[in-house]
Amino acid sequence: MSAYLSVQLLLAVLWIGALALLRIPMSRRAALTVVRAGLAAAIVAPLAATLVPESPAWRPEPQVFSETLASGAVALRLAADTPALVLPSGSGTAALVALAAFLSLAAVWAALCVLTLRRALRDTTLLRRIGRLELRLGDRSFAAWRPGRRYIVLERGLLTRHRDHRLALAHELQHHRHGDPRIAWFLLALRTTCFWNPFAHLLARRIAELEELACDEAVVSRTNVSAREYGGCLLRAAASPPLPMAAGLHHPTLLRRRIQMLTSPPAPRRLLAVPFALGLSLTLFGTAWAASGLVETRTVDAEQRVAVSAAASDETFVVRDHAAIAGALDRIVNRPKTAAFFAGGLDKRAEWAELVDGALARYDLPPQLAAVPLVESGYANLGEYKEGLSAAPGVPGKGLWMFIPATARRYGLQVDDTTDERLDPVKETDAAMRLLSDLYAEFGDWGLALAGYNQGARAVRTAIETEGTRDVLTLSERGALNHYVPMVMTSVLLLEDPSLLDAESTPGEQ
Repeated sequence: MSAYLSVQLLLAVLWIGALALLRIPMSRRAALTVVRAGLAAAIVAPLAATLVPESPAWRPEPQVFSETLASGAVALRLAADTPALVLPSGSGTAALVALAAFLSLAAVWAALCVLTLRRALRDTTLLRRIGRLELRLGDRSFAAWRPGRRYIVLERGLLTRHRDHRLALAHELQHHRHGDPRIAWFLLALRTTCFWNPFAHLLARRIAELEELACDEAVVSRTNVSAREYGGCLLRAAASPPLPMAAGLHHPTLLRRRIQMLTSPPAPRRLLAVPFALGLSLTLFGTAWAASGLVETRTVDAEQRVAVSAAASDETFVVRDHAAIAGALDRIVNRPKTAAFFAGGLDKRAEWAELVDGALARYDLPPQLAAVPLVESGYANLGEYKEGLSAAPGVPGKGLWMFIPATARRYGLQVDDTTDERLDPVKETDAAMRLLSDLYAEFGDWGLALAGYNQGARAVRTAIETEGTRDVLTLSERGALNHYVPMVMTSVLLLEDPSLLDAESTPGEQ
């Protein structure tokens, strides 16, 4: 949906650009090429952007509790494994109804355009067939295309005006040389899918105008006809009865502008290089700016990171010096909002340290697991989730440990319309201790247990079976698991030494 809306916005921007482009003294054919290229970019760019996968460290698969562990507790399972039917809300239903109405109206309009073209061709008389090109006579001159067949229809009265007949034929042939009748079908599809967007219709009209002007320009240069003579032909053509809107038809309605173009001095083609030169200059400047070391990044000293890793580790919980953890740390310190999130969490930890550390000790769990609420909520007892209030991937929840409703209910917390015990820090912390204990009992490894906390036991088992290794960091690097575990391991380092967030800036390093 975001790609579709982006296309609508870019069409408006492109139409404004097309208006400005027509004021630049360049050939109409060159202007048409630039506008078409911009149209293609406006459509392809947002769609291509949706195909680029987001970083798994920040937006991996959502989590859903629905699986029983060997210990009898309930674990997480990927939502992708359990397709769910999501019913639209009232506003969503209204939007769907409006969209259906627009599409229905657009489909009727497009069908009328196609039928108009079919009727216009049916009312013509075949004069000559040359390969796949049919030359026909009708009430008005136009060029059209249908799959496997090209059409040129000339006004019947032109048969007695040989000079006009030759110019009209050259003009319509030029439309086929430029591919205009085929592009007209694409523009019809654009106007149909963007039926409610007035800029789509205005842009299609602008392109059709440029096509007419480009053909006039080409015919005059190819036939060496005088502007006066060609203008007279246009005046006589304007007296022909107009046709209604039809797919693939071109209407010479720009009589004044077309004649003005023919009688004005030819534009130097070298001006077409101006926008390209500007874009190239900006690209080269940006590349040189980055390469010259003007871009500064913050890097954590490797020796300091190794020392902190050793200090934060013990016999039960080891933080290795690994590239995945180093990469997660670099991402945190180089993203201002993320760094601010962790810095704020470290400041707020004092308020919850007694509760969390006491629960970990009571359940005989590693103290390093105090990093989990730092990642999940930034040590805040969160109510309704808002963007930026968690660094943990997956479906957001509530509370200090960010439990989703199903998790809370299966671990004995009441979650309904009147009560939400996820917001009871004591009860949710106790539930988190039991969940982590169950996951460790399942895997016997804290790295895998943490992966299960975020992605589910089934996802962890599948990753192990697929990749043939139980090394959670290797599984994360290979993409079999997301980057939640490196994020928690990095948070362990931040709890041990918060000064890691104050890494020094280094120019030119990425």
